[in-house]
Amino acid sequence: MKSYKIYHLLSDIFFINIAFALANFIIFQTLWVDGWAYPSLLFVVNIAAIISHFLAMQNQINASYSYRFLFYNTLEYIFVIAFFVLIYWFVIHSLKYSRLHISSFFIISFILLFYSKIYYIGLLRKYNLGHIGFENTIVIGSNIYAKKFVNNLIKNKWTGFNFIGFLSEDGKGNQVLGKLEDIESICKKLQVKNVFINLPDIKLLDDQYIKLRDFSERNLIKVMVLSQIHHQHLKSSYHMLVGDYPIVYLYSMPLDGLKNKLIKRMFDIIFSLLFCVFVLSWLTIIIAILIKLESKGPVFYFQRRQGKDNKMFSCFKFRTMYYNPTATFSQTVKNDSRITKVGAILRKTNIDEMPQFLNVLLGDMSIVGPRPHVLEHNIEFAEVIDKFYARHMFKPGVTGLAQVKGFRGEITSHYKMAGRVKLDRYYIYNWSFWFDMKIVWLTIKNTILGDPNAY
Repeated sequence: MKSYKIYHLLSDIFFINIAFALANFIIFQTLWVDGWAYPSLLFVVNIAAIISHFLAMQNQINASYSYRFLFYNTLEYIFVIAFFVLIYWFVIHSLKYSRLHISSFFIISFILLFYSKIYYIGLLRKYNLGHIGFENTIVIGSNIYAKKFVNNLIKNKWTGFNFIGFLSEDGKGNQVLGKLEDIESICKKLQVKNVFINLPDIKLLDDQYIKLRDFSERNLIKVMVLSQIHHQHLKSSYHMLVGDYPIVYLYSMPLDGLKNKLIKRMFDIIFSLLFCVFVLSWLTIIIAILIKLESKGPVFYFQRRQGKDNKMFSCFKFRTMYYNPTATFSQTVKNDSRITKVGAILRKTNIDEMPQFLNVLLGDMSIVGPRPHVLEHNIEFAEVIDKFYARHMFKPGVTGLAQVKGFRGEITSHYKMAGRVKLDRYYIYNWSFWFDMKIVWLTIKNTILGDPNAY
């Protein structure tokens, strides 16, 4: 799988350079333009292409990606390259470039990259290299249609679903693991991540639907329905294809749709790049000097947190406490003696969280989303707060709805954590671009006016 990812990166760079040469030929009737301007621009384009490859998550493309998703993903890739080109053009304004040349370059790049990705996906599917790890999957209902679907999963390993058995109403039959009513215990025991329901075979009542939805949220398990309706008749935000079989999500969220995913990711990249280039680049130097002058130890603090689907990542922060490599976790409290003088200012102004814009660029976090909690809090509160892990259906955020509504800082009761979870779930199910804008504005407002819970 690694060799294919390297091939993908190299092919991207190759086609970017081919596109640049073709743009030269179309506009200037030569593949190479002498002088300083265009060779320097080509150098910037290559560096931008490498950065964009990772920011636009090209290294995570797998065989289950649809061609429609590839189209949007390639647009995102080109947009990031364009961002760096425009920054370079703005900084080196003395160089005169042909707008027609640059436009031709981006159009040709998009065409070449899009078709190269289609070929790349074809290779992954041909050699069944869809995923590094396969997710355990069960199917509810075991009639002929369900069995054909299972054969499709087994044949096409690139889908990433590892079929382990059926569930039925009576718990009987070949490869049947148990009854529908035992779904939660079976899923926990076998570490199931995906459940497909064959509705023509299994009739769900309203109360069963609600129970399945609650079960899905509590355990971060995707529940999908095998649909015998052709996928062209289904709304794009509600369905996907698994092999040749159309699948409908049991319930949907705004970010199930490709358009919304693209909008949110593009906002994350643009906002974070602008912030890192124009603010974090010089602010980090000043903060590092202040931290080092007051206390010994590293400038940054890395803490393990759980992100989307409970995947672990390192959350970046400026260090705000006296360095103690042997210290164990203890929640920050008001007037905490461990906090340095510089650290107190960083916390009060939220500056200590600013390195998390790097987490956003890496794809671990989003600008807006549920704030990631320390692991100890996740373990403690997951046991007593219903649907606690529903907030992990979404990427964690640098800021979030719960924080701008006053639920930030020290957690002194189950009520405070339950309030956070409730607001996080509301945000997930009611996301919109303008909702994000409102939360960003309220975060800036709270930072300027001060937040009594920030310490």
